[in-house]
Amino acid sequence: MYRIFIPLLILIFSFCQESLATFYAQVMDLKSGEVVAYPRGNHHLMFASSQKIFTVFSGLSILGSDFQFDTKILTDGIIRSGKLLGNLYIKFDGNPDLRESAILYISQRLKGLGINEIRENIILDISEFDNKPYTRGWTIENQNMCYTAPLSAVIINKNL
Repeated sequence: MYRIFIPLLILIFSFCQESLATFYAQVMDLKSGEVVAYPRGNHHLMFASSQKIFTVFSGLSILGSDFQFDTKILTDGIIRSGKLLGNLYIKFDGNPDLRESAILYISQRLKGLGINEIRENIILDISEFDNKPYTRGWTIENQNMCYTAPLSAVIINKNL
């Protein structure tokens, strides 16, 4: 069960210089959920560049190389005389590359559809993920850094 990660850990260690790096690991039996080894106990570190290796590996394995995020614009209304009679929903999906320019593009597309006024609400749907903005081990001191933006389905301009 651990064979996949051994070459990956060797790759990580090969780039680390002992004087510059601190490495923490937890080895878990994926069938039983039992922690087999956790040499540092309950001490946690912020995710760092090595975490990106696991993230990319997992993303490519699960989503595939052709995956694309799909932020949806929906309505429960109708368009009449330039007015959207109903709600406009923006369903965010965690797209890490969503930019402010995309929001401006949405506005332009609505105008292109003849919508000049929205009579009801604009609802931002962030239900794609759970409501836990930070994971276990993140300290309050680290939460002010740009690289520790809250976990959310809404990420605009890389949360900067």
